[in-house]
Amino acid sequence: MDNRCVCCGEIIPEGRQVCPNCEKKAKERDAIDFCGELCAFAEDIINRAKQKWIPVTERLPEVVDTYLVVVVSKYDYEKEYSIDTDVATYNPHEDGYIDNCWNTYIDWDEGQQYLHVTHWMPLPTPPKGE
Repeated sequence: MDNRCVCCGEIIPEGRQVCPNCEKKAKERDAIDFCGELCAFAEDIINRAKQKWIPVTERLPEVVDTYLVVVVSKYDYEKEYSIDTDVATYNPHEDGYIDNCWNTYIDWDEGQQYLHVTHWMPLPTPPKGE
């Protein structure tokens, strides 16, 4: 019985499973897949670089939604301000906990004397499911 390529059925030397032609095609296909993945990765990096923090003094979100924010806080007894990132919902039509329009997911301490959102940006696009 002849040894045959598992892809195309061509007769191949003993000990091999794939003929040289199918092996070459598989390598080319892997290279194309790799290039596609590399291009998608590069596009993601470019999109992230374009996405910058927007100062609230420059503009506020136009849509009621959830955003990534920078929150600056300080207690009376502290000398330094604390700067944190958080995820917050912006809604100028409802009473927000911070600056009357932001509601965060961190449980901020009621004793903080200074608590403001200084910058925001849209959340990144979530990964695609398989």
